[in-house]
This record gives sequence, structure tokens and C-alpha cells, in this order.
Amino acid sequence: MKRGELARWLGFVILASLVALAWANGLHGEFTYDDKVEVIGNRTIRVLHDWWAIASYNFARPILIATYALNFHLSGFEPLGYHLVDVALQAVNAGLVMLVVAEAAALLGRPRALRMGLITAAIWALHPLSTEAVSYVTGRSEQLCASFYLLGCWAWLGYLRDGERGRWLGAHGAFLAAALTKEIAATLPVALLLMEWIFARRGALGAVRFRRYLAFAALIAAGGFVRWRLYGQLFPRESDRGLAVHYWTQLEVAWAYLRLWVLPWGQTVFHDFPETGASARSVLAGLGLAGLSALAIRRRREAPLLSFGWLWFLLLLLPSSIAPLKETMAEHRPYLASLGPAWVVGAWLSDRKKGLVMAAALAAVLGVLTHRRNAVWATEVSLWQEVVDRNPESPEGWYGFGDALRFSDRWMDACQAYRRAVDLDPEFVDAWNNLGLCNAELGRDKPAQRAFERALKVSPSSCRTHTNLGLLHIRRGRFEQGVTELKTALTYCPEYCDAHYFLGMYYQEIGRSLSDAEMHYSIFERVCPQHPQIQDVRQRLLELTF
Repeated sequence: MKRGELARWLGFVILASLVALAWANGLHGEFTYDDKVEVIGNRTIRVLHDWWAIASYNFARPILIATYALNFHLSGFEPLGYHLVDVALQAVNAGLVMLVVAEAAALLGRPRALRMGLITAAIWALHPLSTEAVSYVTGRSEQLCASFYLLGCWAWLGYLRDGERGRWLGAHGAFLAAALTKEIAATLPVALLLMEWIFARRGALGAVRFRRYLAFAALIAAGGFVRWRLYGQLFPRESDRGLAVHYWTQLEVAWAYLRLWVLPWGQTVFHDFPETGASARSVLAGLGLAGLSALAIRRRREAPLLSFGWLWFLLLLLPSSIAPLKETMAEHRPYLASLGPAWVVGAWLSDRKKGLVMAAALAAVLGVLTHRRNAVWATEVSLWQEVVDRNPESPEGWYGFGDALRFSDRWMDACQAYRRAVDLDPEFVDAWNNLGLCNAELGRDKPAQRAFERALKVSPSSCRTHTNLGLLHIRRGRFEQGVTELKTALTYCPEYCDAHYFLGMYYQEIGRSLSDAEMHYSIFERVCPQHPQIQDVRQRLLELTF
């Protein structure tokens, strides 16, 4: 084994060991937040050989869903197996960062290239801002896409150095794999172009061979066409906030991410970051980003690593900044973008006489902070307790805390959390609905009815609330009122699964109208094939028809 190869393997062992130590206390953490939908509630991952069901669950992320299916095949719903995969991915990504940075430094003719790569990788991989992407199982989309993304960067830098055809093919294969994992992969060709411009061409744009990127452009165009045909849109839209408001807000959010990277204090799973619109602060934020970008471009020859680090940071934040996602800010989004500032710090430390000592001290501090952060991610209750401790006036925070308590069967505490949410926001329909559920579970039917009715006063078309109120009426023996509420839910939402299911049960077991029961069960079977009660409905249909 050559000396350089041995050094790289030793660097990877060091990085993997540091990552394992930092995340050792997070391996037994619970499934949290969207894990209940994307993992526990995703029935397609439960049959490993049904590859079409796995792929069609989310056509944009079939590789990601396949890893969940493999996890389920090996360990079911035991979180340990999922966390082991995620920590292993973090170690792999740290090694890839080391290779990418070292390759870029060598292309620039910088001394101690591998040292720079090792320092940068350690700072990036151990930073507590990475915790949400690693400890949150649904955050695997960021990690897995980053693996292919970094692999593509490493292959492309090698291709720029020696022109080897295999590296060219490897970069395109990595791009395809990243694109089938998460949409952020669309930025990879731009990152590769930046690498050629700044590292290989020393900032001379005219020397960049743009024809090399035609295949990437064709793949992006084909992917965009397929996405448009499947979903009718190029970018996901999870919020109804106006685009102008969203974009002005994201200018400030970019600085918030950078502040968290520089000073990782105040981290939380839910940042109640306000929608700002065009304000003096957002204008200043935009001018600051534009000014630093202009400076980075101007200084690309004198300080190529600093310039590239800044442009990388902005480029990798762009996808989540363009699409109006549900939350204005989430800590898993800057996972790969945070490599930019880590790259800058790693380059600076590698040039210092005592750079290794300083880097080791910084890595130790970051590792301890990440270890402590994982303790918060251990349970959903502790995660949302932190949210309300830091944002006590956030109704969404109290709502999330209420859900965490409810899923832990702490119904009384959950009622108090939902009550706090509606006190802060009397128009919060979901909080009123869940307050009703809590009271109903505790046998307090009258307060439950009042909560459901208050929710319907705010939103008369809330199908879920009509269904819950209908079930409450049926439980209290008011069958006619209960059926009316369930049918009202179907008036607003004709394919609402729960309403069809409970109407079918009512007609089969109480109403004695087997034809009506069969009708609702048949509709349920047709429109709700992934519903948790689908097997029960199919059994009931068999009993009714044979």
C-alpha cells in the first residue's frame, strides 16, 4: 500500500471514530417528527421485493425509500438499525469530504492537501448543526444525497486533473443516484462548474469547457419534464405563503443558518422564524449576501478556497430557498451547505503552524456539543420540550409538544399543551381538534365537543374534525347526529378515508344496513390502499360479500 493511500485510510479511520463517539448516545433515540409518516406510516417499505411500490411512493426519491425498506427488512421498527445506518453514512460522508477537499487543494497546488481535507472533514462532520440530518431518520434524505453529491465532486475533480474517462462516467452516475435521492442534486452540475472555474482554471471563466456540462443539462431537462408530468410542478409547494414573502424571508434565514454554524446556540427542531416580506432587515440581508458574493467572485484568484466556500454555501441553500416549504427554517437543510464555511476554516487552520492542535481542540468542542445535542433528540418529548422552552409564545411549538405528549400517552399534559396553543392562537384549527381528541380520550365528552365545535366554527370544512365529532356523538349514543357529521365530512372531502371507514363500521355493526356498509368499505378499498386499516376493511368486505 502506497504511503498516500495509507494516509487516506488512516484519516478515514480517525474521522469514523470521531463520528462514532459524537453520536454514540443517539443510537437508541426514538422515531421523531416526520419519521412517523415517512417510516412507520409508510407501508410500501414493508415488502422488500415489491420494488414498484417502493419506487412509486415518491418517484423523486426511490433510492432513499429503498434504504428504509432494507432497514425494515433487517430490523423492523427498531430505531437502532436506522440510526446505525445514518451514523455510518455520516462517517462515509466525512471521508468523502476529506477526499474532495484534498483533491481540490492538490489541484490548486496547495501543500498539505490531505491535512486540509482531514481538518475540514472533522469540523464539518462533528458540527452540531449536522445533528438533525443524522439523528432524525427522515433526515437521511440529506445524508444519502450528500454521499452521491460528494462522490460526484470527487470524481469530477479527478477528471479535471487527468481527464480519465472513468471519472467522467463516475460523476454522471453519482449525479443520477443523487437525483433519485433528493431534489437538491440539481445543483451538482453548477458545483462542478464552479470547481473547474475556480480550481482548474484559476478563475478564468473563458477557459471553462462548457460543453462538458451538456450531458448534465440534458439529464436535468429530462428530469424536469418527468417531474412536471407526474406532479404538475417543478418545485414542491408545501405552504401557501406568497413567493415574494418567501424569498425575502429566506434572505434572512440564510444569515440565521450561518449564525448557527458560527455559534451553535439556540438550536431547536422548530424555528418559529417569522415570514418577514420586504423589510429593512431583509433588504440589508439581501445586500449583504450579494456584496459577499461579489467579493468572493472578485477574490477568486487570490483566495480560491474562501471564494469557493462562500459560493458553495449559497448554492446548496438555493433549493430550499426557492421552494415554499412548510417551515421557513429547518436545521437539516444546511447539512451540505455548511461544508462551505467548514472548508474556509479548514483551509485557514491547515496553513497555521499549530493548525493541527487548534483543529483538534475545535473538533473536540464540536463533538461534545453534538453529543449533548443528541441527548435532546433521544425522545420526541424532550425535543419539543426544548422548543417551548425557547419559544414559549409559539402556538406551533405548543402544538408540536402536545402531539409528542399525546403519542407518549400523556393525555392530561397533552391537553394542557394544546390549550396553551389555542390560547396563543384562537384560530388554530388543528390545535382545537387535538384538544378535543385529548378530552375525549380522558372521558371528558362535553369539553371535547366544545373543542370540536370551536374548530368547526373557525373552519367549517375541516373533514377531520367533522369525523371526530361524529365519532363522539356515536359513542354517546347520538347516532343520527354522528352519522350526519361523518357524511358532512364526505361532503367536503369525498375521498376522506376515516369517514368512509367509520361509516362502514356504523352501518355494519349498528345501522344494520349492509349495503351501505359495503359501499363505504368499497370506496375505502379503492381510494385508501395504503391506509393502516386496509386489511381490516378487506376482511370486512369478504364477510359482507360471501
